Amino acid sequence: MSSQPHPVAFGRLVSSPRLRLLAVVAITVGIFIAISPKSAQSATIFAYETESMTWSPASAVSVVSDLAASGGSATKLNSSTTGSKSVLLGAGTAILLTAKGGTCITSPAIAVTIDGAKRTTISAGATTWTTYRIPVAITAGTHTIEFGWSPDWFWSFCGMGLYLDSVSLEGTAPITTTPQTTLASPTTTTTSPTTTAPTTTVAASAVPSFVGDYETGNFSQWPVCQSKVINDSCSNYNNANYSLMVQNSVKRQGSYAARFELRDGDIPSFGGAERTEVQGGPETGGKEGEEGWYSWSTQFTSTFPQNHATQGWGVVAQWHPASNNGSPPVSFNVDVADGQWGLKITKQSSPGVYVGSYVLWQQPLSPGVWHDIKMHIKWSAKDTIGFVEFWYNGVQQTFQTAPCVGMTKCMVRTLIPGVNGTYFKQGYYRDVAVQGTGILYHDGFRCARTEAGLGK
Repeated sequence: MSSQPHPVAFGRLVSSPRLRLLAVVAITVGIFIAISPKSAQSATIFAYETESMTWSPASAVSVVSDLAASGGSATKLNSSTTGSKSVLLGAGTAILLTAKGGTCITSPAIAVTIDGAKRTTISAGATTWTTYRIPVAITAGTHTIEFGWSPDWFWSFCGMGLYLDSVSLEGTAPITTTPQTTLASPTTTTTSPTTTAPTTTVAASAVPSFVGDYETGNFSQWPVCQSKVINDSCSNYNNANYSLMVQNSVKRQGSYAARFELRDGDIPSFGGAERTEVQGGPETGGKEGEEGWYSWSTQFTSTFPQNHATQGWGVVAQWHPASNNGSPPVSFNVDVADGQWGLKITKQSSPGVYVGSYVLWQQPLSPGVWHDIKMHIKWSAKDTIGFVEFWYNGVQQTFQTAPCVGMTKCMVRTLIPGVNGTYFKQGYYRDVAVQGTGILYHDGFRCARTEAGLGK
């Protein structure tokens, strides 16, 4: 087993920071439903249209016609902006936000703040109207709800925007000080009927934050491709080189899987070691205090080197530090022993300053057999906070080596101190000293903030 952490080579493209929602929304909507406090019942109560918010700068926002949106229109956020509105609410258990975005390398991330406290971040990657549920205890009264957006530089090149429709409360109606039964006089105003497409309500934590399962038939789900022929956006890759291919003959799920091949001398244009990998955005990793769930499948072929540990280091999946120095703190290596691969923790006190490395789990390569992986990681630079849990072929593993002998939850640092973040890469990355063609397949990668978000 190689005792030296492998060096890290970098291309010009690195993962972009997480898209963040910074805007402030204070909301004033008069909803006066006469109801006795004793008879108040839980319901979904419309609060306001986002078009009624005051945005600054106003030039960053436009109101667009959309028959599928409530009221026939929606708010389009074109660039960084904040908005405000205040609202009188009854008691509730959740705020509901209807939005849509899409994916431009990463999905737009909506940070939700209520009464000055950040509650969650929603990844609004759906291209159709989706209602996201933000669980939060709301007391009856006036509340300040905050949304916003601060897109990264590349968003404008995609020609896309973030769309917000309406905000609702899951709870009871606002409570008046004097219960009444007086109803407003009916009006005779007639409006033309419109057809509104149904929305889908999902819990913000119950959806994947990223899916890279290759079911598009290409690499377009992944932001960056790196091999001997490319160091660029995967959308610019034509799937035409042996080093990186999406194919349908060997697969674990769905219709497609990715095939990664390295031959002697397959070094990318930016130098370093031999590499063929795809790279995810920041939502595929984590920052201090965050938790993530990850799943995918890997299969090695009969051509894959069986003496990797003897020849040199090799990595087939890694959470790369958001840094130009240091080794991945969590990775799957093929140099743990000849003919085996394993889950490796590399502890560093700062980037590239190594405290120790541990192989928590290892298994024969078993060419031609699919290995199903599921991970639960708490991201932290502290051994007392960070942890790793691991399932292999559906069975949670009990770790057999230090520092976690006999444990199913290994408390260990999963970030490098001073580097607040990681992102995921999969493929095949190896020492130039390794000889022989290596081919393997990856399939079905997805990640989420909860286990339920993995969808399986």
